[in-house]
Amino acid sequence: MYHKTNSHTFTANAARATISGIAYNLIALMKLMALPKEQRNTTISTLRFQSFHVAGKLARHAGKIIIHLAQSNVFSQQIEALLANIHTLSPLVTN
Repeated sequence: MYHKTNSHTFTANAARATISGIAYNLIALMKLMALPKEQRNTTISTLRFQSFHVAGKLARHAGKIIIHLAQSNVFSQQIEALLANIHTLSPLVTN
């Protein structure tokens, strides 16, 4: 995660590392609070694959490129359960 330094400036690389660290910690917190116990050891790559990898194909029609996505997703029940768990969490800060 921290081995990617696309910039030649320290500040840009430090900002990238900080954002990556925050994102990692948010995912770890979500896994701890919202995923079922049997899925808490799931890697970030697997979560990304299950959430965003949807079968589809590209087609050309009337000179335009169209993306046809599958109407069902193998992992849709897991995603719905995750979202339902997130909605049941109580806010940490109240106004």
